[in-house]
Amino acid sequence: MEVEPHLNINLEAARSLQNSLNNAPLRIVGDRQKFKTHRLEGAEEWEGASADDLLKDPATKGEFGQPILSVQNPYGPVGSPSANSPPLQFNLRLRYEWTVNSYNAFAQAGVTHTGHSFTQSGSNPSLSAGSAVSTTNLRFEDPAFSQYDASIGVAKDAWTTEFYAQNLTNVIKSVFTSSTQFVPAEAITRPRVLGVRFGYRF
Repeated sequence: MEVEPHLNINLEAARSLQNSLNNAPLRIVGDRQKFKTHRLEGAEEWEGASADDLLKDPATKGEFGQPILSVQNPYGPVGSPSANSPPLQFNLRLRYEWTVNSYNAFAQAGVTHTGHSFTQSGSNPSLSAGSAVSTTNLRFEDPAFSQYDASIGVAKDAWTTEFYAQNLTNVIKSVFTSSTQFVPAEAITRPRVLGVRFGYRF
């Protein structure tokens, strides 16, 4: 709020009163003189770090302040395989059906193949033998593997019975390896499964 009192006093008394009114502008009616408030302001900021403090390695001083002209390709060298991309995958299934008296029998076999793959792009480091895990983005190679399934069964009217085997040769391979917990961890294939199914169609 601006205070502008109107006083009929002499010049010296006006100056004394101006200080007591917290720099409020005064207008002296009798002398027709105006006093303006003068204010001095300043600011200071000091940064303790210097360029030498931020650049500890003398070998890179020539690069300090220079534009970035090249960046490593995050997908790895040209021609390197993409992450989690096997070069070959396929599956094959063969089924044979026949009739015995009033029963419908069948036999079935299949194979699934997955080629080798890498868990990260070619720009990520690999884990050397005997070294400790230093990053969560290590590059691992998952091996190729093949799995075999088979089943045989019989059906009559609305009923079916089937004996089956999954991963018949019990192949145990890693399908994904990671170091997200700073330790190599593998997700493996499902072990061999043997079972029987009964079904009825309504």
